[in-house]
Amino acid sequence: MGGGEFSDMPFLSESADRATREIMLVAAEWERSFGGQLAGVGLQGASVGGATLNLTLASLTQISRCVSAVEVFTFDRVMECIDSRVLHVANPILDSLYKDKKKSIDGSWDSIRKAAVNWLEIDFLKIGVYQKIEGYVEVRNATLHAAGKITRRQRGNLAAVIKKMNLVGVKVFGDRLAVKDGCVRECAICCRDFVRELDRLLKSEFVF
Repeated sequence: MGGGEFSDMPFLSESADRATREIMLVAAEWERSFGGQLAGVGLQGASVGGATLNLTLASLTQISRCVSAVEVFTFDRVMECIDSRVLHVANPILDSLYKDKKKSIDGSWDSIRKAAVNWLEIDFLKIGVYQKIEGYVEVRNATLHAAGKITRRQRGNLAAVIKKMNLVGVKVFGDRLAVKDGCVRECAICCRDFVRELDRLLKSEFVF
């Protein structure tokens, strides 16, 4: 995946190490299997041939795999840290409040981000690549729920959704997503960097 990319890797927690390896493996598998097949295709709309559409959907599927790995790490690690903090504080009122809210905390990216702020004083927005993660999450949602098209839910906030997707180089033609060369690799690097930085923040700022 390029020389020196792991030379400055910080010491990661076990779950972060597992997530980053899974993410970069997705990119490596993609490049071995399909590297170069998008060359000369670039961004194209829904009128392109079936082979290109199939390759686009395959790209979106690999992006979705990267996003899923980030999501599993983020939700599990944040909840693990909140659990530890509440246990350490040992305050009956705080414990009761947490029990009431725990089920709803990890229901969405928005809720887990707010939980990290409220319970751990860690804001995902301070991580430079987080806005791109939001874009990739929208791409994943369109891929899994509408086979690479804008979903019914996304249509309710279409301008914001398209803006997020455009930030990660995914365009929308009609209601269909279109990707560019290198999209899987770019996603993997972004997801890897987010996991690394969140893991670092949780270890350096999550102090009792």
